[in-house]
Amino acid sequence: MKKGLKLSFAGLALVLALSLAGVVWYSVGLLGGSDVTDSATITNAFREEFGEQPSSDIEDIQFRRSGSGDLVWFTFRATQRTIEPLLRRFEPADRSAYEKVSRRPGSPSWSRPSSDKVTFYRAYDWSPNVDASVAVLCLDQATSTIYFSRLAID
Repeated sequence: MKKGLKLSFAGLALVLALSLAGVVWYSVGLLGGSDVTDSATITNAFREEFGEQPSSDIEDIQFRRSGSGDLVWFTFRATQRTIEPLLRRFEPADRSAYEKVSRRPGSPSWSRPSSDKVTFYRAYDWSPNVDASVAVLCLDQATSTIYFSRLAID
């Protein structure tokens, strides 16, 4: 009888260990993103998200993709020539809508607007190749800074 209990305990321990390993593996995939500094990678990611190359008036691009690729963050400064067409793809939103997407585990500190004088936007079905996606954008008019985040669900 005791031998059966030891096997049951060992089996339970194995199941728990494998479950924990699965959670860690998933978390590393989700949270394992880091800032990308390679200009070619940033340019390709920008084109994937916005459908075009970054224009010459875009400066100070920062980019991060989560380990799983389901979340992306961009911050950049641009002129009205670039900002106005981009905003046409969005509808007005509030801070809460922005933060539901942009403030996720692994989100970079630079993805948080530093000013309270900002305008928020949201766009559903942003990424055409996934089941569902939402993009959010925050515009700081004073600095012409765009804070962008996208969440995709397959």
